[in-house]
Amino acid sequence: MTSGQPRRRRGVVLTAAGRQKLQDAIQTRQEEDNFGEKLTIEALSDRTKLDAGTVAKVLDGEEGVDRRTLERFFNAFSLELTQDDYGKPIPTSEKRPARETRIDWGEAVDVSIFYGRTAELETLAQWVVFDRCRLIALLGMGGIGKTSLAARLGEQIQGEFDYVVWRSLREAPPLKEILTNLIQFLSNQQETESDLPASLGGRITKLVEYLRSHRCLLILDNAESILQEGQAGVYREGYEGYGELLKRVGEASHQSCLIVTSREKPRELSAMEGEALMVRSLPLRGVENTDGQEILRAKGLHLSETNDERDELIHRCAGNPLALKLVATTIQELFDGDIAEFLNQETIAFEGVRDLLDQHFDRLSELEQSVMYWLAINREPVSVQELQEDIVPPVTKPRLLEALKGLVGRSLIEKTKTNFTQQTVVMEYVIERLIEQSYAEIDNLKISLFNKCALIKASSKDYIRDTQLRLILKPIIDSLLNLKSKKAFDERMKKILESLKDESLLQSGYAGGNILNILCNSDLNLQGYNFSHTTIRQAYLQGSLLHNFDFSHSVVIKSIFTNTQHSIRFLVFNPGGDILVAGNDMGEISLWQVADGQPILTFEGHASRVRFIAFSSDGQTITSVGKDLKICLWDLKKGRLINASCQKYFNDSATLCLHDQTLAGASLDNTVRVWNVRTEKCLCILEGHTKVVKSVAISPSGKLLASGSADATVRLWNIQSGQEIHTFEGHTKDVCSVAFSPDDDLIASVSTDNTLRLWNVKTGQLLSTLQNNGSDSSKIVFSPNKQVLASSGSEDGIIKIWDLRTLRCLRVLSGHKTFITSISFSPDSQTLASSSMGDDSVKLWDITRGECLSTWHGYDNQASSIAFHPQNMMLASRHGSIVALWEVPSEKPFRILQEDYGWGKVSFSQDGSILASSSNQVVTLWNANTGQRLRTLHENSAQIRCLSFSPDSKILALESDDYSVSLWHIETGKNLKTLAGHTSNILSVTFSFDGQTLASSSNDGSIKIWNLHTDKCIAFFLEYKRVHSLIFNHDGNALLVPSGKIIKLLDINTGESLKEFHGHQDWVLGIALSPNNRFMASASDDYTVKLWDVDTGQCLETFKGHTYWVSNVVFSPDSLLIASGGKDGTIKLWDIETRQCLKTLIAPRPYEGMNITGVTGLSEAQKASLIALGAVESE
Repeated sequence: MTSGQPRRRRGVVLTAAGRQKLQDAIQTRQEEDNFGEKLTIEALSDRTKLDAGTVAKVLDGEEGVDRRTLERFFNAFSLELTQDDYGKPIPTSEKRPARETRIDWGEAVDVSIFYGRTAELETLAQWVVFDRCRLIALLGMGGIGKTSLAARLGEQIQGEFDYVVWRSLREAPPLKEILTNLIQFLSNQQETESDLPASLGGRITKLVEYLRSHRCLLILDNAESILQEGQAGVYREGYEGYGELLKRVGEASHQSCLIVTSREKPRELSAMEGEALMVRSLPLRGVENTDGQEILRAKGLHLSETNDERDELIHRCAGNPLALKLVATTIQELFDGDIAEFLNQETIAFEGVRDLLDQHFDRLSELEQSVMYWLAINREPVSVQELQEDIVPPVTKPRLLEALKGLVGRSLIEKTKTNFTQQTVVMEYVIERLIEQSYAEIDNLKISLFNKCALIKASSKDYIRDTQLRLILKPIIDSLLNLKSKKAFDERMKKILESLKDESLLQSGYAGGNILNILCNSDLNLQGYNFSHTTIRQAYLQGSLLHNFDFSHSVVIKSIFTNTQHSIRFLVFNPGGDILVAGNDMGEISLWQVADGQPILTFEGHASRVRFIAFSSDGQTITSVGKDLKICLWDLKKGRLINASCQKYFNDSATLCLHDQTLAGASLDNTVRVWNVRTEKCLCILEGHTKVVKSVAISPSGKLLASGSADATVRLWNIQSGQEIHTFEGHTKDVCSVAFSPDDDLIASVSTDNTLRLWNVKTGQLLSTLQNNGSDSSKIVFSPNKQVLASSGSEDGIIKIWDLRTLRCLRVLSGHKTFITSISFSPDSQTLASSSMGDDSVKLWDITRGECLSTWHGYDNQASSIAFHPQNMMLASRHGSIVALWEVPSEKPFRILQEDYGWGKVSFSQDGSILASSSNQVVTLWNANTGQRLRTLHENSAQIRCLSFSPDSKILALESDDYSVSLWHIETGKNLKTLAGHTSNILSVTFSFDGQTLASSSNDGSIKIWNLHTDKCIAFFLEYKRVHSLIFNHDGNALLVPSGKIIKLLDINTGESLKEFHGHQDWVLGIALSPNNRFMASASDDYTVKLWDVDTGQCLETFKGHTYWVSNVVFSPDSLLIASGGKDGTIKLWDIETRQCLKTLIAPRPYEGMNITGVTGLSEAQKASLIALGAVESE
C-alpha cells in the first residue's frame, strides 16, 4: 500500500553550478592529458578511485550519493567542494513525466567540452521554453561558437519536445531536399517523396502542419552557406525558397521552434523580429574573460590571477574562441608561452579568423598543408590510414602522425576518436585556397597543388563526392569558363596533359584524373584528348561517353568506370559480406567487390533471366536458378561451372525460392511445388490458394514455407508433411512478397493494398499493419540481426527501413529512379544493397545514416524506344543514357545526345522540328536538326513511360505522377491541362489523326478515350493489361490495341472488337500503323516482328532475327521500311517489299573504341568489363 507522499530520495547531487565546475575540470584534463579525447567512465573511475557505477551516478545527477563521494571526485581534479556545489535530489513526484522524444542529431557537434555562455543559454531557454518563440537566429562571425551553443542548448531542452532534429546547411542542400527530410522525420517516415506536394510552397505548408500538431525543435546550422557573398542576407540563386520557409515558420501559428545559425542575418528576420515578438535573433559576442581564460589554460598557457596581458589578449581577439586557440598556439610556438612578448610585437589587430588562418597556414610545413587540404576534400572525419593513402608523394606513418599532432595542437584540426576533421570555418577557408590556387596553376600552366590533391574523389561515398563536385570542381570549371573562352580552356587542358608525360615527378599524381574529371563535368568537346602514358587517379567516369579515347599504357588508380551490369533481378551478399552477387535478365551472374565496386568475374550459363541465387555456408560456391529451369552450381575460387541440371520443375514459375537442397516455386495451377534438387524428386504439392501465387519464401530453418497470392492471403506450410499450418487473412489485394525473420518467428508480407503486415508464425496472429506503398514489384527482407526490416513499394524507387522494436519507419532511402528489383542486407546488417532496372544501378546504403554509400551504374544497350522523323529518313533511338540519331541506312549514328541514366522514350513532333526524349522523371526537348537542347519541359516523381505529340505539333501528352495524363504547350512550356481518372501508371497515350481525341492505357487494366474539347472521358474499356502501345485508325472511330498475344481493333464508341490479328506466341509489346494506312507492324515478347494487312487482318510476314523480346516498331515516312528494336540492343531495318533485313544498327557503347592497350592498375575482370562496353586492347 502506498502513502501517496513523494518518495524520499537520500544523499546529495551536484547542482548546476557544481556540475559545470566539475565538467570544466574534466575538460581541462582531457585537453592536457588525453589529446582532447573524452575521458571514459572507466578512466574517471581509475582517477577518482570510485567504482564505475558511482561515477555514472555523480555525472547523471539523478540519484543521490553521500557527500564524501563528491569530495573525492572533486579532489581528484584539484577542486574544492563548497555548499553551492551540491543539494538534495528532487523528489520523483515533483519531476515532470518524461516526454517521449524522437531525436536525430544529424551532424551536430560533440559539446561534452563546452566553455561558459551561461547567460546566452539562459536567454535562449527562456525564449524557446517559456516565451514559445517560433523562429530564432543565432548570429556571429566564424569561430564564435554558434554551432556549439545551439547544440548545447538543444541537449539541455530536448526533453521539452516531441521531436528534435539537427540539419547542417554547410553543403548548401536544396530546400526541397531539406523539407523532404524534415517531413519524413516528423511523420515517422510515413511520408514519402511521392506523397509530398510537388511545389516548395506545398511542402512548406506540410511542414508547418507538423509543427502545429507536434512540439518540434528544428535546428538548421551554417545558414550562411545558402547566402550570397558580398550581399548581406541575400540568398544564392536557386536558394530563395529558404526565405519563404523562414517567413512562413515565423508568421504561422504553431507550437514549435526553428533555430538558425548564421554569420549574417537573412533579410526576412529583420521585418519579423522583436523583443516581444515570436521571432528573435541573438548576436553572439566574444566569450567573457573568465571563459577566455579557461580556453587559454586548456591550450597550455600558464596564467596568473592578475595577468593584465591575459585580458588584453582576450580583448584583441574579441573573445572569439577559435581565434584564442589559434593565437595561443602562436604564443607557445614562437614566444615560448610569453603573452607579453607576443603583445609587444603589435602584430595582431584582429579583423577575423581568416586573417589568423592565413598567418597559420603560411607557417605550416608542406606536409601539414597537404593534410589540411585533404581533410577539407574528404569533408568527413577520416582515419590516419586513409590520409596516408591520399597523400602524394607517399609519406611515412610516423611523419604523418607528427603532422597531425602539430595541427591538433594548433587547433587547426580536431580529433574525433580515431579520426580527424576540421571546423566548418577552417574547412571553408582551405577549400577557398584550393580553388584559388588550382585555378591559378591551370591558368599559368604551372602545376603543383593541382597534382597533389584530387578535386573530387571517385572512391568517396556518393553524398561526399556530390558535395566535392558542387563545392570544389564546379567552381573551378565555372571560373575557367567565365574568364577564358572554351578554346583557351581547351588549350590549357591539353598543354597540362602533355606536360604530365614529360615530367616524371608529375606522372604519379592527381593531375591526370583532375583533368579527366573537369572534362567530363564540362560541356567541352572531348575529342582530341590523349591520355596515353598518363596516371589516371581518382577519376569518376560512370556515365561518361569516352568514345575513341586513348588510355594506352596509362596507370589507372582508384578510378570508377561504368559497369556492364543491367536488368538485375536478384542480389545477395556472400557470408563474409565483402562480395555482392547479382543475376540479370540475360542469364548472367556478376560478382563485385563491395569495398570499391570493382568487378571480380561474370558467370554465363543461363539462357534467360536469373531468378534466384544462394551461397553455400562456407561462401565457396553459389547455386543459381534461372527462368530456363536450369539449376547451376558455381565454384567461386576456380571461377567455373561445377554442375548444371535442367528439369521441368515448373512451367515458367512466377516466383522461386532456394534453401540448401530445397527448391520451391509457384505453378500456373495456383499451387506451390517443393523439390529436392539433389534427388530431383518432388517433395510435396501445396494446394489451397485460389489464385496465382506471387511469392514464396522458405524459412531459415528450412522447415517452413510461406506463400503469398493474388487471393490476398498468406499461407504457412510444413514442408516435410506438406500440411497447411495457418492461413493469414487481412490483406485486401494481391500479396506480392513474403519473408521470414531470421529466427522463424515472424512473417512479413507486402501487398498492393499499400500495407505491410507482420504475422506471428506460432499463433497465426496479425501483429501489426504498417502503411507501405505496394506494387507487383514490391520486395521485403529482414536484417540478419532482426533489428530492422526493409521494404520497397511502388515505382517511385523508395525503400523504407522499419524498426521491428517500435514498428516505426526509421529511414526512407530515396535515390533510385524507378521500381526496385531486389534488396539484400549484408551479414552484419549495416549495409543494404538495392537494384533498379529503370536506372540500371546498384546502390549500397548505410542503414544507420540512411545515406547512399556508393552507386554502381551499369549500361543497358537495349533500344527502349525508336522513332522515325515524319519527313525524312532520320531515326532516333534511346539506349541507356544516350539518344542516337541515324541517317538511315547509315550504320553509324551521326549525333549522340546524352541523357540521364535510365529507360526512356523518344518522339518527333509531326512537323519534324522537335525531338522529345524522356529520362525517368524528365522530358527534354531538342532541336531535331541541330541537336541543341531547347528546354526541360517536365519533371516528375515517377517514371515517364509515354510521349505523344499532337498532329499540329503544339502539344505534348505524357504521363503525370498522379496517374493522370498531362498536356503541355511546346512553345510556352506550360502545363495546359490534366486528364485524371486512371488509378495506376499510364503506359501509353496517342492522339487521333484530327487531334480532337486522345486515348490512354494504364496499369490498372483500363483504356480511356478523352474528348479534348471538354476534357471528359467519353469511353473506357476494362481488362486490357500491359498495353504499351495504342493507335487510332485514320478515321478516328476505332483503336488498335494489343491484348495479350493478339491485337484488337476496338470501336471507340461501343468497345466492340471489330477485327482481331492472331499469330504471336507471346505478349504483343508494340504496334505501328504505316503512313499509307495499308500495313500494321507488331513487336512481341516472342522475339519476332509481324507485318499485317490492315484491311484483311492477314499476317503478311514474320520477321525473325532478334535474340530477345522486341518492344518497339515504327514505319519509315515512305512506308517502305520497318525499324524494330528491343532488349538485344539492336535496331533492325526490314524491307517491306523484299521482306528482308536490310541493316542491323547497334548504338555505340560508352567506351566504344577506347584504347586500353598496356594499361596497368586494372584487373582482368575490369578489363573484360571495359571491353564489353566497347574498349579495345591490341596484342
